[in-house]
Amino acid sequence: MASRTVSISVKYSKPGTQPPIYLAGSFSAPAWQPQEMQYTTDENNEHEFFKEVYVEQGKEYQYKFRIGLGEWWIMNEDSPTGMCP
Repeated sequence: MASRTVSISVKYSKPGTQPPIYLAGSFSAPAWQPQEMQYTTDENNEHEFFKEVYVEQGKEYQYKFRIGLGEWWIMNEDSPTGMCP
């Protein structure tokens, strides 16, 4: 059976975080290549960042976020580890 590609939305928000935020992961092509995330801004000038990525259903992926243009990487502490649906 062929694997199926699905679209998922990876999100990140933390009060006071300013753009740009980058997403990199084992799903990127090439792997771990940072991709700038889109964002929305609420009435309190706080941002929610998001990026749609395509992954193979049933496989595990790792990812992390880069804050700004430097080399400051963070993990998504609010996201469980698991397989893509």
